[in-house]
Amino acid sequence: MALDFISVQKAAPQEKAYWLPGSDNGIRCKVNPNGRKYFIARKVIDRNRREIHLGAFDPAKVTKEQMLQDIHKKVGEPRFGPVQAARKLQLKLDDIAAGSDRSIKNKQNPLFEKIAYEWIDAKSKSWGSKQRQKQEGMLRNHCAPILQKGIDDISSPDIVSILQTVHDLGSTSIRELVFGLIKKVYRYAKARGYTEATPAEIDVDALFDPHQAKPFASLDFKNIEEFWYDIDNWEGSEAQSESGGQRGLNPLSRLAIKLQVLTVVRPGELRLAHWEEFDLDGKEYEFPTWRIPVNRMKSRKHNPKDHIVPLSVQAVRVLRDLHKISGHLDRLFPGIPGKGTKLDPYNYMSDGTVNNACKRMGYAITAHGFRHMASTALNEAYRSVKVVTTDGEEEEIVRRFHEDWIEKALAHTDSNKTRGTYNQAEYLEQRWKMLQWYADQFLPRPGGGSIKAEQLIPPRSLSLVA
Repeated sequence: MALDFISVQKAAPQEKAYWLPGSDNGIRCKVNPNGRKYFIARKVIDRNRREIHLGAFDPAKVTKEQMLQDIHKKVGEPRFGPVQAARKLQLKLDDIAAGSDRSIKNKQNPLFEKIAYEWIDAKSKSWGSKQRQKQEGMLRNHCAPILQKGIDDISSPDIVSILQTVHDLGSTSIRELVFGLIKKVYRYAKARGYTEATPAEIDVDALFDPHQAKPFASLDFKNIEEFWYDIDNWEGSEAQSESGGQRGLNPLSRLAIKLQVLTVVRPGELRLAHWEEFDLDGKEYEFPTWRIPVNRMKSRKHNPKDHIVPLSVQAVRVLRDLHKISGHLDRLFPGIPGKGTKLDPYNYMSDGTVNNACKRMGYAITAHGFRHMASTALNEAYRSVKVVTTDGEEEEIVRRFHEDWIEKALAHTDSNKTRGTYNQAEYLEQRWKMLQWYADQFLPRPGGGSIKAEQLIPPRSLSLVA
């Protein structure tokens, strides 16, 4: 029986690790609860039963730069599937037959790939599944040239070559992440006694010129009223209509954009929101709030507390409209599969939904750009106050909102570590009034109100039709 690519690709993770049926060549595939699939061959060699670890399943198509000798035969085949595992197994068996067993040869010089995954396994105990996938993805996508090299056989030029390839893609941040990963693997290898080599001791700043930072595409605040009108009234292209597609934006997309503008939170904090986080009746405070759990906050290392978002009347109105669609689920923004007429209660809305919706309407703006727009508008808001002087009353122009209120609303950490340690004020009431003023500038205040307890009874339908 053969272990084929389709069966491995379709194998879903379960609560406990399990094995897929093995092939005639002795190769089996282990499926871990985190979704990682790993090929292992069991062979009897010199009357001893041995497990030969071959590598992790990777269905992505291999590029010319990523091809490994004797593992890949042509561009476009899977980076690592059952066929590639069989080829790798044959290489190992040939080595054993020739008396140069790599597992013995590399006992004091293990492969970089082996140590990298050992480090990931150790670190992932405190990570979420996405963090592990991110690290494994960087290994596969950017570190392929050194994965099959012994830890002592990798030179500084090898690492610089990898970093140069990433640098040429135009991303300083990804280059730094890849370099950081390599350095951490070497620190781990040194601490475990695998090597004394330090090829990752490289002065990267001296080798690469910095890229010009590109800010998130934003929107001029003076155009916000027109943009808000388009959210509700844009009907899409004629081609979209002729093909039978939905006119305008999906209802969930519309409401996600509106909440992104009104709450000024980060896109991920909004997309993964749950209804239980909202106090729309103002029971905890005297106004509606949204409590974002600290484990979803980017600043959780510097501020290990939940982030409280005061909600304007307009934001509550949007939430009431949204509740008619997804209030029967635990999450505000479930997945929208297919034609967008049904909801997927087991997944979240795609992280590109808001950006793509804005792009379709003709606006070159990102979800992060709304935060930049709010920051600019609030920092540039001034008012005149009367000041009593020796010469009588005079008008003085002052900032309407303190910069600390704005930074707290954006959940920014203080760059001054000493000041940030002592400045733990939440400024909740000030931020509530500030965000209410902000919403009032472009959106007429509705009658207000809040979601009542009886409105939270889950309806049966998963339809987008309210």
